[in-house]
Amino acid sequence: MKKLIPWALLSSSFLYVHAQNFNEGKKMYYSQRYLSANNEFQQEIAANPNDGRAYFWQILSLSELNKMDDAKKIIIKIPQTVAGNPYINIARGFIALSDKDSIGAKKYFIDAIGNERRKDPAIQLAVAIANVESNNGDNLYAVNLLEEASKKDKKDAELFITQGDAYRKLLDGSKAFASYNNTIEADKSNPVAYYRLGKIFQTQNNRDLFLSYFNKAVEYDPKYAPAYYQLFYSFYKSSAEKAKSYLDLFIANSDNSTQNDYLKVDMYYLLKNYADAVKTGNQIVNAEGNKTEARIYKLLAYCYDEQNNLPDAETQLKKYFSFDTDTAHYAAQDFDLMGKILENKNNMVEAALWYQKAFARESDKIKQLNYATKLSSFYKKQKDFVNQSFWLKELYQLKTNPNNVDLFNLGVAEYNAKQYKVSDSVFAIYQSKYPEQPFGYYWRARSNAAMDTAMETGIAVPHYENLIEVASKELTNATYKKWVIQAYGYIAAFKANKDKQYDSALVYYDKILAIDPNNTDALGYKEVLEKMIHNNHQESNNNAQVNANKNIEEKKEDKKINN
Repeated sequence: MKKLIPWALLSSSFLYVHAQNFNEGKKMYYSQRYLSANNEFQQEIAANPNDGRAYFWQILSLSELNKMDDAKKIIIKIPQTVAGNPYINIARGFIALSDKDSIGAKKYFIDAIGNERRKDPAIQLAVAIANVESNNGDNLYAVNLLEEASKKDKKDAELFITQGDAYRKLLDGSKAFASYNNTIEADKSNPVAYYRLGKIFQTQNNRDLFLSYFNKAVEYDPKYAPAYYQLFYSFYKSSAEKAKSYLDLFIANSDNSTQNDYLKVDMYYLLKNYADAVKTGNQIVNAEGNKTEARIYKLLAYCYDEQNNLPDAETQLKKYFSFDTDTAHYAAQDFDLMGKILENKNNMVEAALWYQKAFARESDKIKQLNYATKLSSFYKKQKDFVNQSFWLKELYQLKTNPNNVDLFNLGVAEYNAKQYKVSDSVFAIYQSKYPEQPFGYYWRARSNAAMDTAMETGIAVPHYENLIEVASKELTNATYKKWVIQAYGYIAAFKANKDKQYDSALVYYDKILAIDPNNTDALGYKEVLEKMIHNNHQESNNNAQVNANKNIEEKKEDKKINN
């Protein structure tokens, strides 16, 4: 078998131009420069229309460029002089695989290999490449072909690369690792092998090893763009400046494409160079029109936001939501930005809805806490206590160590929302956690009083009694003093109105006056009660006299009858 020309020689000058085109095309293909590869193969075919290999590799290149329709047109129009070439059958088989016609593809591959050519490992390798490069290929079939071919040629670097790729697709990392190392033994300067080894360790998240292999790839070929891209990606979040240096090298050594412009926008944004990000982003939109990837509108919106240009940020963000309707792509910060825009326009009702969407999509607990705090504050201002209590509950549950203030705010919000049973439960927890503080007793008393507005059951009385016991210890505190007075007043009212225990009620008003001698309510109610008590006593005495007179008259009557 003819050996694969070592990588270092693929870029050297050749005596014949078409040979140089073909080898340079393969180098471009393995460097993922598919546009350049396609151009090189076109030039090779123009110089040598009967070179079946060039047609096959051009078809592969067009596939990577998502131009399978163009590939099919080429196969249809190939000259009759090359129609029977085994590489053309392999190309046909590759196209059949792209159409998910595995049976038809296999027939083409078998015809290409043929009995008389079964000893030609180059054809077996090409068939294996067709299967490995296709998303619908048979990788086990490829491995079997390569194992047979390797028996005839144990030093073909391209064969081992393809074998490693097949094993990777079969999820056999160990054999892929061995195959790529065999590539290095056959061609130490081959950057593809180092790159592929780096990809293996990248999937294992072994950063030291994959960085080492990617760096070796560019050490042996300083123009090997795929490794620069992975190095760029590896430092994207940890070192913006380092990532930019690798991105510059990637762009310099890859084909010009709009995708590179997209990467530039990403990088400008990461470096906080918002002006250049906006400029490049708008250039993409102008060039691509409706084909523009939706995410570019999102990036533009973020850049305008950083420039405090919220009107343009809103325009771009709305475009993003319009062009990308897959909600799975949306991030919490997308909703947050729209909420910010609407809040700036003083449209807080709609802003709150967007912040709620952000909360639902957010996974970071700190950011969730911020959203819950913002939303609870907004609904409090709106006096929408039901929603306020909902977000305070979220806030309480999110906090690792919620404090008494969190519990207090939640309970009061539930009370204001007229969810009295819930507020009673919340303050029962408060009372249990902070028994020395009057707040739990006070709000339990108020919650129960709200559930018993007619004072029919007296369910608030025990809580007011508990409040008195705790708060009376600190009557120098004006609030506690007020609450104790309120508690005495409530119990007095219950005893007077429900139980008609005026004397007992009077005792509680006297307790109020002992704390606050000038309390006009207590003085007034006491006066009323004393009159009621006096009138009751007078009525009682009058009734007693009437009864006594009645008894005297009855006795006189009895005496007359007896006489």
